[in-house]
Amino acid sequence: MKLRNQIIKFLAILSIGIVSISCDNAITEVTKYPAISEIIKADSNYSVLVKALDATALSTTLTNPGSYTLFAPSNAAFAAYTSANFPSGIVDSTFPVAPATLSTSQVAELKRLLQNHILGVGTRANDLVSNAYSKTFASGSGTSTTLSMFVNQSGSDYIINGGVSNGGAKITVSDIDASNGVVHFVDGVVKLPNLKNHMIANPNLAKFYAIYTSTATGTYGDQSAVLATLSAVGPITVFAPINSTVDSETATGGFIASNNTTANVSKILRYHMTNGNLTASSGTSWASADATITTMAATSQQFKIAGGTLKISELPVISVASSNIKTVNIQTTNGVIHIVDRVLRPVLP
Repeated sequence: MKLRNQIIKFLAILSIGIVSISCDNAITEVTKYPAISEIIKADSNYSVLVKALDATALSTTLTNPGSYTLFAPSNAAFAAYTSANFPSGIVDSTFPVAPATLSTSQVAELKRLLQNHILGVGTRANDLVSNAYSKTFASGSGTSTTLSMFVNQSGSDYIINGGVSNGGAKITVSDIDASNGVVHFVDGVVKLPNLKNHMIANPNLAKFYAIYTSTATGTYGDQSAVLATLSAVGPITVFAPINSTVDSETATGGFIASNNTTANVSKILRYHMTNGNLTASSGTSWASADATITTMAATSQQFKIAGGTLKISELPVISVASSNIKTVNIQTTNGVIHIVDRVLRPVLP
């Protein structure tokens, strides 16, 4: 009898455990997110983007498992985009019904443009702002480089590459989770940025860029010839000082203020530029050996980047502290930008 009672008690405990497990399974049921491609297909306002991704075979990437970020322009954004290949914008009717196809040049432009809207890791808006610069899938000035994207916050808005007026966009809906990444809806097609676009996009480079834009009646004389190089074919490398150091050098007694003639300021600007797409070897070192940079100021105007560091010293050496490169490899279509913490000083008459 005692054994019989123990068996009955054991069966009762076992049945309670099975019921508990069943309840737990019901509570922990997981909802599966749709893939990035499925999210944009579900909204008719993004039908042009869907067709563009299909035409360039990028839709497969955004369907496959992985982690991606897609900045998704609306139909209205694509309609406002024009180029030689798409003089009337890009709309649903731009894409011919099979078996007709887009031209080879149209597909090539469209693919690179769309790649500029894709990042290789799923990233939420707050993280985009924290990192400031991200690398897109689009090719840059060299075959081994990809274009940079700058995201900053203005009030409650997240702004990409300076906004629509600078070839960028604003995020209208952020942080849409997908099974293979994150989608952000944007109000503009993010165009391929050049040096000028990226100089404008970053508010912390505004003071230096303002010197480039000086006119004949401006504070620093006519610098239009130097400004034009930021939109030229290139490639060109720019070492761009941050606002605070420009402020100190344009204040009374500062280096720029003390040498404020059109010719001198032009030389100062060109001293921050050199021919070629010169990228740092990594985030912590320039190269294994010292690099001598011959600037656009003149062939005899050079500075040195110390091997294994991010420090710049003028040649010949002057009695000021070295400049530090704070951000490297901001890649554009016609060159690269490195952000520095001091205005560099060429030899002036």
